[in-house]
Amino acid sequence: AYIYIFDHEGRFILANRPLLQLWGLKAEQAIGETMADLNYPKEVERTLHENLAEVFATGKMVQSETNYTSPTGVQGIYENLLSPIFDAEGK
Repeated sequence: AYIYIFDHEGRFILANRPLLQLWGLKAEQAIGETMADLNYPKEVERTLHENLAEVFATGKMVQSETNYTSPTGVQGIYENLLSPIFDAEGK
């Protein structure tokens, strides 16, 4: 499973080891970067930004699929489950 966390501006603040390997990057090269910075295909970036906006607006999980070819050449159709993370005060 590829696990990542975005902030409200769409920057990666966490990416797990399998995702970093998929990208062919080290954490310090990816953390703080956006999908555009990491050369995501525009269609994937648009879909995920729309999903993020919905998550932030509703506070609910959003599911989608994207066709993605990684910088390392791995191609596939990926299921995206974007879910909010709340602090102890529910924010």
